[in-house]
Amino acid sequence: MKVFGIRLKVCITFLLVAVGTFIFWGYYEVHVERKPDIVSVLATKNKLFRTVPLKYTESIPQIQNSTLKILNIAKQINARGLPVLLALVNNAYLSFTYSWLCNTMYMGIHRQVLFITTDSYSRKRIKRDWPAVKVVAVLDLNDLSGAQEYSKAGYVRLMVRRTELILAMLQERVMMLLFEVDCLWFANPLPLCKKEAKGYDIVASAISDRPGMIAAGFLYMLPTNRMITFWKKLTERLQRLGKQIQHFSEGRSISESDNDQTYFNRLVKDKYAGIKVNVLPFEIFADGRWYKLSDQEKEDIDPLIVNNNWVSGNKLKIRRAKKFGHWFWKEKSGKCDKTLVNDTVYQVDEKDLNF
Repeated sequence: MKVFGIRLKVCITFLLVAVGTFIFWGYYEVHVERKPDIVSVLATKNKLFRTVPLKYTESIPQIQNSTLKILNIAKQINARGLPVLLALVNNAYLSFTYSWLCNTMYMGIHRQVLFITTDSYSRKRIKRDWPAVKVVAVLDLNDLSGAQEYSKAGYVRLMVRRTELILAMLQERVMMLLFEVDCLWFANPLPLCKKEAKGYDIVASAISDRPGMIAAGFLYMLPTNRMITFWKKLTERLQRLGKQIQHFSEGRSISESDNDQTYFNRLVKDKYAGIKVNVLPFEIFADGRWYKLSDQEKEDIDPLIVNNNWVSGNKLKIRRAKKFGHWFWKEKSGKCDKTLVNDTVYQVDEKDLNF
């Protein structure tokens, strides 16, 4: 009888432990919040940015993080009443970036500059040497950090990504000047851009020797409804192109009928979304053809900027800039050529903006 009592107590104890364990885990399942997976977290955090057109690369979380940083910085610049000066650069263009920063060092515009880089090395270098400018690395473009030639697959992929980022900024009502660093600024063009933008969505520069064509590398853009609708269509077309060439090697040639500039000009010609573009002439915003003018012809015009294009390859661009005294970065000393800057750059008075 005594043994039976002991066995009964053991059974009851075992049963109580089992029931208690069952109740505990049931309570835990119902009341204790499980840690969500990383995909769920990112999906929740980025609902605000679902309008950002990153369709064929959305699986990379770094894209959303980079876009968020870019938007926050751009909004902070605009909050001071200033347009963002936006340029896409990589390690192959660091020397051009430094020369342009030296070129513009006395114009008081560096606090408006936002560089988007394709690699962390460029970001660290620029932040260290030019702390006034803002720089964000978009690391999903890291494989496109070398020199990219115009109308090659690598270059086109960079332009697709740049166009996507610009759309995200426009949708957040960011006012900006898109420019490229392989460019000479004789004077600050922003006052003229601001003046000429009244009644328009874009202020742009013409392409010499191509009547009716606009250069897509220098665009002063206001975030109007027309501008956003226009740029969204441009982005959609470039994204389709991006899908078509996503498996191409960087150096594979792409038809010049398929790039950002061509698509942009087609939409402008069609007046898509009622877009209004003020195209300023060669005499104000010159391109690389300026370098081929005679000395007398150069004296007859007085451009604010000269885009160093119409020549292929970084080496040839640098050689031409140095030949004409338009290279302001001294690589050996790691300093700006301030004397050359002072001899080249001039200030434009508001009263002189009536071209």
